[in-house]
Amino acid sequence: MKMTLLEMTQNILSALDSDEVNSISDTIESLQVAYVIKETYDEQFNNIEIPELRGLIQLNGISDVTKPNYMKVPDAVKNFEWIKYRDDRNSNRFTDVMYVSPDEFLEMQFQYSTTSDNVFLTTDPVSGVQYYIKTNKAPTYYTSFDNNYLAFDSYDSVYENTLHSTKSAAFGTKEFSFPLVDTFIPPIEASLFPLLLAEAKSVCFMNIKQTGSSKEEQRARRQRIRMQNDQYKAKPAQARRFGTDRNFARNR
Repeated sequence: MKMTLLEMTQNILSALDSDEVNSISDTIESLQVAYVIKETYDEQFNNIEIPELRGLIQLNGISDVTKPNYMKVPDAVKNFEWIKYRDDRNSNRFTDVMYVSPDEFLEMQFQYSTTSDNVFLTTDPVSGVQYYIKTNKAPTYYTSFDNNYLAFDSYDSVYENTLHSTKSAAFGTKEFSFPLVDTFIPPIEASLFPLLLAEAKSVCFMNIKQTGSSKEEQRARRQRIRMQNDQYKAKPAQARRFGTDRNFARNR
């Protein structure tokens, strides 16, 4: 069963034989417990994929004609699984833009010079480094040198002066925030709440009551084993569903 932050806090306070509360901010101790729950979540579940945080994303254009091939990563985006851009020369189709490493990207771009046809000398907005990009086609590759700006290999100057947000489409994962509010429910499966509660309860016994609870530590250990077993069973199903791993992502 899923629980709100207040319900978990009340559960732990009851186990600690502490005062009852109607809000996590009622007492110093209840707020301490809420912080422990948040820290426990960050430690135990930060790397778990949360379906609710995955979805469509539109990139941010910077509208700078001296850097026409650059776009910005929207706030609170953790990584991309794929990026597409609308190709005006190709019946306005949204075509894949493939990720390459910064080294691979620059190796491709440094092959151009002033004698190359249809090129433009762009400037990286952070480092000031200059390199040539193509101006007669929609982008086909991208990279990031700083995890904030995305650099693309080209833009089509016949149809646009810079890359536009409305022509971009991406799919990825947004960063998660854990607000300290009574009604907040952590976005994990119901089966994982016993683990979160047991781990947080064990920490609270140690940090707040300055004593250990062998019962809660055993419960937390059992829940960790159960979670590991469930993850292992899920792997073959994921492989069948998604096939090979194609993650052209920006990882923080």
